[in-house]
Amino acid sequence: MELTEKRAIKESKPLWTFLAKTGKLKEDWPEWDESDDHYIFKGEDIPEGCFLCEYSFNRHDATPCAPCPYYRMFGHCLKRGAPFDNWTLATTEEGRKKYAQEFLNQLNML
Repeated sequence: MELTEKRAIKESKPLWTFLAKTGKLKEDWPEWDESDDHYIFKGEDIPEGCFLCEYSFNRHDATPCAPCPYYRMFGHCLKRGAPFDNWTLATTEEGRKKYAQEFLNQLNML
């Protein structure tokens, strides 16, 4: 999927709104197309289920995360203590809701 930076951010927000409201996992988002082992959105494979990663990986930069608008503003999403990292480590729906909302708040600043 060829995404602009603006569209990558825009497409990310409904996913993270869903996650913040439900505490579910990315694969539970009802907007994904039917697939057993990939995140498919409107017929296109989205690596890691992340529109920002899809945007960044298609920029062919020597550092894959460098083009990511999240990375440029907040640093690596998997940095210890970052909302996304905390979300990946959360073991309860309440924890996932909390960290998904924190990540969504950051997305809204981009």
